[in-house]
Amino acid sequence: MIDYIDTIIVPYVEAQRDTLQNPTQAALVVMDNFKGQVTTAINDLLEAHNINVCLLPANTTDQLQPMDIAVNKPAKDFLKRKFEHWYSDEVTKQLQGVSDVELAEIQPVDLSMTAIKELSAQWLVEMAEYIASNPQFVVNGFRRSGIPAALDGLESEEEEDSGEDSDKLSEDEDDSDDDFSCDND
Repeated sequence: MIDYIDTIIVPYVEAQRDTLQNPTQAALVVMDNFKGQVTTAINDLLEAHNINVCLLPANTTDQLQPMDIAVNKPAKDFLKRKFEHWYSDEVTKQLQGVSDVELAEIQPVDLSMTAIKELSAQWLVEMAEYIASNPQFVVNGFRRSGIPAALDGLESEEEEDSGEDSDKLSEDEDDSDDDFSCDND
């Protein structure tokens, strides 16, 4: 987890701060209560980089974690559909033109890593490309998690205290409520 924070989270947060031209901008990480993530060392490391942690209650990631809501489950479903289509095609190939006598000679579909490794990699690339070309999935995950609404409430309170305008989502932002869906075979 420390390596993940050092090599993925911190560089990403720093890049976003550079984009915002605000090197002290606080960041938020949403995590479940996995014991490897809930340690003093992890908290200290995130705090040192001005990254706040939101720990989700047990058994709520499917409802509150933005990536679980909008990307992870649909991504798994996409890969499952790809496998099911491939598997049924393999069985169909064997059954085409086979007589009842020859049915006993049909071999099980080869599910070894060598047989499906290249296909699996291809499916992962297709899935990643689809997600990358549809950033609204991630945005919608945050919206459905309630994080923006909660932050809007915090910004409003801060606004009243400081008299400053809060940064609102732009009106022209994509408000589509698309779910992740890949039906291309």
